[in-house]
Amino acid sequence: MLRRAILATAAFAVVSACADEGPPPEPVSVEAVTATTLPSAVVGAVVGAPLQFRVLSSSGKAIRGVPVEVTVTSGGGTVARAVTKTRSGATSVGAWTLGTAAGPQTLSVRVRPFAPIVFTVNATPAAASAIQASALTAPRAPANTPIPDTLRVRLIDAFGNGVPNVTVNWAVAAGGGSLSGPTSSTDVSGFATAPAWTIGATGAQRLTATAGTLSAEFTATVQSPAASLTLETAPPSTAFAGLALPTPPRFVVRDAGGMTLNSIPVMVTVTAGGGALTNAPTTSTSTPTSVGTWTLGNPLGAQTVTVSVAGIPSLVITTSAVVGPAALLDVVEGAGQSALAGASPELPIRVRVRDIAQHAVQGTTVSWEVIAGGGGLAQVTSTTDPNGIATMPSWTIGKLGGAQSVRATSGSGNLNIGVSTKSDFGLEVRWAGTPPGGAVEQAFSNAVNRIRAIIVGAVSPISVSGFSANSCSPGVMLTETINGLVIFATVEFIDGPGSVLGSAGPCFIRNTDNLTFLGRMRFDSADLDNMVSNGTLESVILHEMLHVIGVGTLWATKGLRLGLAPTTTPFFTGPLAKIACVNEHAGAAVCGAAVPIEDCLNLTGSCGAGTINSHWKESVFRTELMTGFISQTGNPFSRMTIQSLADMGYLVNTGAEDPYSVPAPALMSSIPAFSIQMPEPHGPLAEVDQFGRVTRRFMTRLPPLNH
Repeated sequence: MLRRAILATAAFAVVSACADEGPPPEPVSVEAVTATTLPSAVVGAVVGAPLQFRVLSSSGKAIRGVPVEVTVTSGGGTVARAVTKTRSGATSVGAWTLGTAAGPQTLSVRVRPFAPIVFTVNATPAAASAIQASALTAPRAPANTPIPDTLRVRLIDAFGNGVPNVTVNWAVAAGGGSLSGPTSSTDVSGFATAPAWTIGATGAQRLTATAGTLSAEFTATVQSPAASLTLETAPPSTAFAGLALPTPPRFVVRDAGGMTLNSIPVMVTVTAGGGALTNAPTTSTSTPTSVGTWTLGNPLGAQTVTVSVAGIPSLVITTSAVVGPAALLDVVEGAGQSALAGASPELPIRVRVRDIAQHAVQGTTVSWEVIAGGGGLAQVTSTTDPNGIATMPSWTIGKLGGAQSVRATSGSGNLNIGVSTKSDFGLEVRWAGTPPGGAVEQAFSNAVNRIRAIIVGAVSPISVSGFSANSCSPGVMLTETINGLVIFATVEFIDGPGSVLGSAGPCFIRNTDNLTFLGRMRFDSADLDNMVSNGTLESVILHEMLHVIGVGTLWATKGLRLGLAPTTTPFFTGPLAKIACVNEHAGAAVCGAAVPIEDCLNLTGSCGAGTINSHWKESVFRTELMTGFISQTGNPFSRMTIQSLADMGYLVNTGAEDPYSVPAPALMSSIPAFSIQMPEPHGPLAEVDQFGRVTRRFMTRLPPLNH
């Protein structure tokens, strides 16, 4: 009875334990128990150390019964008795047998959803079981000379893996030759290179390589003496002087039986024509031997290379140098000229075309292209004469002034040729403060170039000493000779976009001819930014610069304005401007008596003191540059405006005009209306003599500067 009670109590304890155990805890992590990077092992071997891991719960205890995936992921090995569920404590993966390929091998243990644990081992080759020779028969070589090719053996294990760090012993087995050393070692791929082998004088030549019980043998043959030297690949009959042959000539050294000989000492030299050889050989090869890169000399005619081998006749290789393709251009005539804008240089421009060896190239085409200045060419090609000289087609230089250049191109050569725009009129812009840079400063530079292309004559110089230009540019004192016109330019904030755009005009004029020698241009930076965007900037700057020069601002001073609006209708009475309007611009109906000046009648927009009496009449001339409004569709600098400068006393170039016609009344409605009203121009403050002494003052008041 006592035994039955004890058994009953034990059974109750087991039942109670099972009831209390409940479901297994949730895994929270997987960790390797042993190192994941294992010591190196030989391919095909079983990894000795057990690979262990465990799955942990939130309490840090190992959990049993969790599904496991064990996979060999590289190296091709296998796992015996691979675990499929975790055990209590550390779980062993199974017996991992490595694959047969040397190098890293990996095994993955995956417990989802966690990242796998990856065990890595470097599989090393097994012991060498075979030796492989790179070539059992070595190339032929002359007696008592080194074999030209490198001899190698490779030690491999039973699985074909190269075995590194094995010492290979080399020995001459027959022939009486010699080695530069007795041993070499295999590299990481199992290769060992033989020391240099100098074969003997006669008979069989053998070399052995030994590693333990493994061995390989090489044989070589002593060559017969050289008996002939022949040309295998001939050069072309003609080739370009100064250039390398596209395909090098090749030769062959043979013995009396016709066998190609390698390692025979050769000497390859240029013997006629003064050319050059690079990479010329010093010994023959077992295949046809190249002479190297043969660059012909400059002389035309026969050029030779000679190949010499001791004891047999030399080989002379010949080609004929001819004129090569165009490569070099130089100016023969016409460089450094000057010409009026819109005209052609007086002298023809001619270039000589030569090849790389300086020979004139006859009958080749020269292409011509305008690259600066906006001019035009009558044609775009010409052909060289027997002296290699080509004449440029007629070139009309651009009307914009500034740099003028063309590019001549023939073959691989090209040349830029420039001429200057002819003008003796001095015009300079000086900035008050930091120059604005970018498009604004470039627009000023372009305007200077355009005006100097149109006003080409010099004006009387003014020599000043301690001259105060304060009223034109605050704080400026001048001591210099001014041969033309200096404009002080200011770009500053005035009142933001719109409203006051700025002002421009002469400050001081000469008392001899009443032409400007100091002037001022002032602009609101905000308005200039807008004009950069809408494309009117350059027209506005040019327009205002012409006001400084005197258009509209010196008409009355020069006695060229008749009438004063709004009292009377104003006209410009200069005869040259009138004739240009009538004859060049189809303006007989409006310029029969004189050129109409703006009176602010017939305008739908605003027209104030900045426009009236100082511009051409908008309702008559609409898009012309010197009306009181700038159009976004273009503003031609007409011959009428150019000739008005001549009426004022400037020497001008009418060839730089823009095409322009006075719009017919019936077409006026189809022309876009003005877009920008110009700043208010102002007249001069005073006139001075040739030494800068004031001889007369005017009632002009200049708008103040903000700086």
